[in-house]
Amino acid sequence: MKNFLIILFQICLIKSAWSLCPVEDDPTNLARCIQVDVSAIVAVAKGSDDAASFCALASRYMECIKTYTRGCLGFYFGEGTLTELQNIAQYCCTGITSSKECPFNPNVQRTCIDADADAMMADGSLKKVKDLEIGDKVRTLDSNGRLTETDVVMMMDISEEDFLFFNIKTASNKNIRVSGTHLMAIENGKYKFAKNLNRDDVIITYDNVKQVKLEEKIESILIEEVDGYAAPLTMSGNLLVNGILTSSYAVIESHDLAHAVMSPVRWWYTFANTLAHSIPSSVSTTIQIEKQMNGTHWFPSLLHSVTNNYLGKVVPLH
Repeated sequence: MKNFLIILFQICLIKSAWSLCPVEDDPTNLARCIQVDVSAIVAVAKGSDDAASFCALASRYMECIKTYTRGCLGFYFGEGTLTELQNIAQYCCTGITSSKECPFNPNVQRTCIDADADAMMADGSLKKVKDLEIGDKVRTLDSNGRLTETDVVMMMDISEEDFLFFNIKTASNKNIRVSGTHLMAIENGKYKFAKNLNRDDVIITYDNVKQVKLEEKIESILIEEVDGYAAPLTMSGNLLVNGILTSSYAVIESHDLAHAVMSPVRWWYTFANTLAHSIPSSVSTTIQIEKQMNGTHWFPSLLHSVTNNYLGKVVPLH
């Protein structure tokens, strides 16, 4: 609500100041420029996560000030009143380094990876995360940092919706876009929420040319829009995406605890695969885990509900 009132106040000041500026021959451009984007302001007023709408609004008004009022009183008056708007835009808008000063929360509700990111397959090829199938073998790193492979056992969540994610980029130009509460591999076998990472923090990557595990510093963390997301679960609980080691898990801040909570899925996957060799295929297909095509799979959805009501009292959930 604070941001809403500030923006409305600024708009009123800008409009009043414009009366002191020369009006061009065709005032329709000026009228279009000062037109209020109601949907964006309402989103700000409601505390929405829709930073994209806010950024579009901020960009348009700042460009408006520069274009139509430069050289007159309205320019200096408007520029002064837009300080708050400029500060918020500096911390929130696409392509700007993320900051805790941003009042928007970049999609901490989702628990996923950019759907168009590349998973490294066991044979060395690449496959979009959204296209991974149950039983696919992907590459990951074991506890000793050695390259190994693991099975995809479930697609926990998948969607074509657009969301704001954190784009984490390393010094060697590797990058991954994930939701705020997705766990990223850091030093000493630990994991950390993406939203809690900072520039110069170290994350775990893999150099496919030198074939070695690396501990790379983060060069930048940006807030960017993704066209869909996916959350593949593997037997090991992690996988290499765009050459960066990432957990399969989110929301629960402990990777080991999340891995234990999802153990029934891994047990069932192993049981079904073992049984498939000794029973008719018509029967085995009925006990196989099916790929989730859209939305959240019922099992992690159920677990999230249970842990939120019970485990959440002991372990912080985000």
